[in-house]
Amino acid sequence: HTVTAALATLLGCAANAPHGPRLACRYVDRPLLVGGRKAVLRLHLAVASLSPPVAYASASGWYMRVSRAPFAGASDSDAEAHLTRGRYAGADEAVLPAAEAVRLLEEEHASLRGRWGEVWRRISGVLGRLVALLASRAAEGSRLARGGGRAAYGVDLLLAEGPGW
Repeated sequence: HTVTAALATLLGCAANAPHGPRLACRYVDRPLLVGGRKAVLRLHLAVASLSPPVAYASASGWYMRVSRAPFAGASDSDAEAHLTRGRYAGADEAVLPAAEAVRLLEEEHASLRGRWGEVWRRISGVLGRLVALLASRAAEGSRLARGGGRAAYGVDLLLAEGPGW
């Protein structure tokens, strides 16, 4: 893990990682919380082809993972508050199926009430841009670039607090 405010450094580290390229992202300092805990949506993205780009994500087949400790006031080194993957600490993780996660999000965040369809359309747009990026970076001549390959990805999506969602 590399934490830095220097974007060029971060992108260089991601592109030249020892075990292949990695994704780089901006830190979300105000994540949307569930019960005061950090939560991520785990989506499954099936990529059928990159030429032309064809991918599928289930609107109901995702789930939410929740951190084991409250986020507010936690130090940067508190893994229980920052990580939503409980198995890192050898503990069971808190997992909520999509329908229950949507219910909780709408109950706790007035800005989301009755707007999940709109949120899902935005999530779909993010996934579409991700697949377009994969297509633009596919090695020329690879099975995926020729449209013959398939791949499945687990995508963790952290929603930020604020009016944007």
